[in-house]
Amino acid sequence: MKLTLGVGQKCCNGYISLVVSVIRSHESLKECESIMALVPKDFVNYKSTPVFSHDNVPNMLLHMHNTKAGVYGQIQVLTGSLKFYGFTGSRGELDKEIIIRAGETAISHPEYWHKVELLTEDTQFRLHFYAHKDSAIVAQQQSERSELCLASSI
Repeated sequence: MKLTLGVGQKCCNGYISLVVSVIRSHESLKECESIMALVPKDFVNYKSTPVFSHDNVPNMLLHMHNTKAGVYGQIQVLTGSLKFYGFTGSRGELDKEIIIRAGETAISHPEYWHKVELLTEDTQFRLHFYAHKDSAIVAQQQSERSELCLASSI
C-alpha cells in the first residue's frame, strides 16, 4: 500500500502521524487527536539533534533505518520541505510517503523503518526523540547530562 499525505488530509492507518501545528489543519484538537497517534503522554524528550541541512545531514538519515525499540522520533522541519518514506520492514516495500513542510512535524513510531529526502535547497530540520519517562534510555541520558554538568563545574 502506498499512501501520500499532505497538510489537511486525514489518515489513521499505519505508523506515521502527520502533526501539522495541530490546530492549523484541523478544526479542533479533539478531531486531530482522533485521527493521529501522538507520542504517549508518559514519554519525555530525552534527546534532540542539531539542525540539519544539505550541508550536514547524516548519510544514515537518507537511507533506510529505524527508530529504537521504545523510542518515538519526531521530525521538525524548520525551513523548506522534506519527504519522509516509511517502509514495511528492513527490506520492506514502500508503505508511506509524507511531505513535511516548514513549521510541520511528523512522528515515527518505535522500530519503524524509514528514510528522508530533502526536497528544497533551503531545507533545515531537526529530530527529537521520546522514550517512556521511567525507561533505561531516559535514565542513562539523565545520568550522562548530570556527569557533564558536574565535570563542567570543576
